[in-house]
Amino acid sequence: SDLTLAWVLAGAVFAMSTLKLDEEQAPSRGPLSRQRRSRPRVSTAAQPNIGRLGLSTLVAVVTLFFWYQAVALNVASAWVAAAAQSASEQGNSAEAIDLYRQAVDTAPITVNRLRLFQVLFHAGNSATDLEQRKELWDEAYTEVQTMLDRNPLDHRAWSRAGELSRERGVLTNRDPEEAVRDTQVLATLMPGFWQARAALAWSYIRLGEDEKGLETIAATKQLGEGASQSHLVPYVEAVALRNLGRTVEAIEAAVRSMGIRPNGAAQELLRDLGVEVQPAQ
Repeated sequence: SDLTLAWVLAGAVFAMSTLKLDEEQAPSRGPLSRQRRSRPRVSTAAQPNIGRLGLSTLVAVVTLFFWYQAVALNVASAWVAAAAQSASEQGNSAEAIDLYRQAVDTAPITVNRLRLFQVLFHAGNSATDLEQRKELWDEAYTEVQTMLDRNPLDHRAWSRAGELSRERGVLTNRDPEEAVRDTQVLATLMPGFWQARAALAWSYIRLGEDEKGLETIAATKQLGEGASQSHLVPYVEAVALRNLGRTVEAIEAAVRSMGIRPNGAAQELLRDLGVEVQPAQ
C-alpha cells in the first residue's frame, strides 16, 4: 500500500542520513604509512560527496512520487469526476458510469467510489431488465465493499450497503434479517444518531416487517430533539401503521409529518388514505 511504501522510503532516508560520510582511518605504522602521510592531500572540497548526492536524489524522487500521487492524479481524477457529474445531471447514466470508473481508476479515493456507487444504484433502479439491474447493483456493492475493506468503520459505506441490501431484499424476497444486516451494523456504529435507526426502521417496513419497523421507530423517537423535529420519523411510522391496517393512527402520523415539514411523500400517503391535503410547497 502507499502507507507501507511511505514508511519504507522514510526509513531509507533516515538510514542514509546516519551514515558516516567521511570515515577516519586508524593510524598505521611502518614505511608505507609514512609514505602515505608524506603524499600531498587532495582537498576534499574538490571531491564529490557521493553519499549526500544519493541522499538528495532519493529525497527528490520521494517528493516527486508523493506529489504525483497526492496532487497530479487527484487533479486529473477531479476533472473526470466533474464530467461524470455533468453527464449524470443530464440523465446520461451510461456515460456517467464510464467516466466515474475512469475517475476511480485514476484516483481510487472514497469520494469517487461513493459517486460511482450512487450512479450505479440509481441506474439499477431504473433498469427494466432484471439481469441488467443485478449486474449494476453487484458492481455498486463491490465498490462499497472496497471502501469497507479500506475503512471498516466508514458509516457512509455502511449506509450505502444497507440501502442496496434492502432493495435487493425487496426484489428477491430475501430473508429480512439478512437484508437488514448492513443497516444494523450502521445503527450499531452510530448509536446516538436517529438517522441510522430510522433507516433500519424503514428497511424493516420495506421488507414487510411492519411490527419490527414500528418498534424501531419508537426507539428512534427517544434519540433526542433531532428525531422529534424530523418529518421523516412520523412518515415512516405512518407507512407502517397503514400497512398494519391502523388507518386512523396512520393519518395522524402523516399529518404530523406534514406539520413538521410539508413533503410530497406524506401528502401522497394521505391521499392514498382518502385525505385531501394542500400540495406540498
